[in-house]
Amino acid sequence: FRGHAHLDSKRREPYLFSSRTTNIIRSVLHKRYSLLPLWYTLFHEASVTGVPPMRPLWFEFPSETNTFSIEDQFLVGSDLLVKPITTANTFSTQVYFPGSEKWFELDTWTAVNPASLPASRLLKVDAPAERIPVFQRGGSIVPRRERLRRSSQAMINDPFTLLVALDSKASAKGEIYLDDGFSFDAQTKKFFHQRLFSFSDGKLTSSTIHKNEEYKYLSQLERIVVVGLASRPSSVSVVDPRTGETRDLYTYSGPNNSLIIKKPGVFVTDDWTISFSF
Repeated sequence: FRGHAHLDSKRREPYLFSSRTTNIIRSVLHKRYSLLPLWYTLFHEASVTGVPPMRPLWFEFPSETNTFSIEDQFLVGSDLLVKPITTANTFSTQVYFPGSEKWFELDTWTAVNPASLPASRLLKVDAPAERIPVFQRGGSIVPRRERLRRSSQAMINDPFTLLVALDSKASAKGEIYLDDGFSFDAQTKKFFHQRLFSFSDGKLTSSTIHKNEEYKYLSQLERIVVVGLASRPSSVSVVDPRTGETRDLYTYSGPNNSLIIKKPGVFVTDDWTISFSF
């Protein structure tokens, strides 16, 4: 986080503002760092396909002509919808919700169903200084790292969190790309790992897209958040890929019927299946 300016201008480091403003800045920086696994995956995609990580709405929803003139919202990849607040003393805003699937507000997991909105697809949402309106698309799985660190390099062995937002068919998918984070070894097919996460038929699976045996970082999955379930499962279990043992997993309910699974005890780089019984 930098705020460059002329030597004669007023200093602007985050800690020089009021305590409230400093806390808001700290929270935003934490969220920005937590989403680095998603950004890294999207930049890998951009390096291979040319598809930009930050996209206008019409890029993903070209059949919705209403999106052609929207210039104050954007998508991070295909799954995060962002409406930044860029004017002072603005505490609510109109958000356009594209597509047919629900969008889940990233802090409260409140669901917005585009089908229930007026023809304009616009909805007024609260936007206090403490919260940027960000929504995750139903049908997506977003990887995050949520430990507070001083740098991205300090996060390289940290555990991951998966945010699973189910669509109308109770399914979702997402990817993660991993390498050592600083060298160009991945270009010579060394030190990289790419995985697919998928939720369908009551099972969350991790499977290999591309794999290199020289990739040695072993980051565990720390937490799974699932939103959009029709009902709470009676049990959640995993077969440990390293021991073959079946373990019941501890779960509890979060805000707006989200289900949180703590410490499933599997590695992001392994193949595994977590089963939900209803």
